[in-house]
Amino acid sequence: MSVSVLGAAELDSLVSLSSISALASSHNLTLPQHELADWSALLSGLSACTKQILSLPDYHPVVDTALYPRTSIHRPSGPIDTNEGGWAWKCTVRCTKPSSELLKEKTLAIKV
Repeated sequence: MSVSVLGAAELDSLVSLSSISALASSHNLTLPQHELADWSALLSGLSACTKQILSLPDYHPVVDTALYPRTSIHRPSGPIDTNEGGWAWKCTVRCTKPSSELLKEKTLAIKV
């Protein structure tokens, strides 16, 4: 395996060879000794990106419920409706002023 890194890694983002070995071992994986430095470079880069993303505020878009009203709202309950724990809300969302008919009569899943 060969990993190239652009720029210098931040010291607090470096992932040590011993922590990579321990992580692999805890999941019953064996990494060749000559690949540990590559894994360190790869995971250190991901660590810096992760820290930057986690420092950003959560994004919560404002929903215009006048333009996109929700009707027929259903939240499953009980073991049968929730498939023993898994569930999803169901509702109908129709735009009051659609700009096209591209989605007319279509069924979509929206993750909020």
